[in-house]
Amino acid sequence: MLMAVIFSARGQQIINESYPAQGLILQHYTSSEPWSIYVLKIDLRTPSLALTAAKANRHLFSLATTSAIAEFNNSPDSPVLAAINGDFFHSSGVPTGGMEVHGEVLKQPIKHSVFGITVAGKPFIDVIDLGSWLEIGATRIDINGYNTPRVEDQTVVYNRYYGRSTRTNTWGSEYFLRYIDAPRSLNDTLRLVVQTVQVGVGDMLIPEDGIILSSHGTATTTLANSLSLLDTVQYITQIKPLNEKVEYFVSGLPRIIRDGKISVEADEGPNKHIDPRHPRTAVGYDKSGKIIYFVVVDGRQPAYSVGMSLDELARFMVRIGVHQGLNLDGGGSSALVVKDQIVNRPSDTTGERAVSNALLVIQKNK
Repeated sequence: MLMAVIFSARGQQIINESYPAQGLILQHYTSSEPWSIYVLKIDLRTPSLALTAAKANRHLFSLATTSAIAEFNNSPDSPVLAAINGDFFHSSGVPTGGMEVHGEVLKQPIKHSVFGITVAGKPFIDVIDLGSWLEIGATRIDINGYNTPRVEDQTVVYNRYYGRSTRTNTWGSEYFLRYIDAPRSLNDTLRLVVQTVQVGVGDMLIPEDGIILSSHGTATTTLANSLSLLDTVQYITQIKPLNEKVEYFVSGLPRIIRDGKISVEADEGPNKHIDPRHPRTAVGYDKSGKIIYFVVVDGRQPAYSVGMSLDELARFMVRIGVHQGLNLDGGGSSALVVKDQIVNRPSDTTGERAVSNALLVIQKNK
């Protein structure tokens, strides 16, 4: 790694800068506050780099450290070069907000901003609304949720991230729909074929190569009148306000930079953590949309780094060139992994904390 010593013009000092791989710049800032801040700049114009999101152990109800998530997704063909922790989460391992990876929805988005990448490689931060439905001829069947308990008169989709089976009761019907087209993105249309039908059984096994459509009440009647074995159906997803196919998204809270200006948008959720100084993790991108920033601020270590308020974090990110920015889970969750090493100092005395999901930088060897 090449090393340099550079000084900023606005109070924080870069004590070193390194280049872990082509298209990546790792910077470590310090100040007398004291603050210790790590910034990884990712140049999306580099052909060998790609960003993605990953769920702990590829399971909705699971937690793992950021470094373990990186290792789990590492492979000779696409090694993981870097990772940061993602969304806030429940003790069950389920992320607080929505999540999608390569066209598979783990959890329906809620009124929280998400960070994502389109198939064309364009980053975005926005509050999104996901609508999805099946079309069988002239019949439309709306999907009411993903990987969530089915309730009265609803149709819910379960996929491989949910676990071995749907865990539903016998008061409904379930259909195994096999992918004809492999899922890749949302804002897209896929074809699936009906392979299995179960009525009044429940707890259907979830396949790797398709989805389970689970219905109750009036939704069951609609499906029974519309679907038969070996029917081909159109599976349509629509994300508003976006018009492009979306490869993945991960939620955060709240948005802190909008159009190059500090914009701590506390109306997205609880604001009790906005003003105090805490360890922080954030993601953002520059005005061109070509440079992604992973930012981690250490905290709760008075002699080393005290952490930042969200206003301080946003102010710092604007100064280094971030045009759109989103706060992610912080506190003991804050972790930045580069080349299999945790480069920051997580605040928990027990070390790196297990989290729900992560953002990854992948090297494309093929």
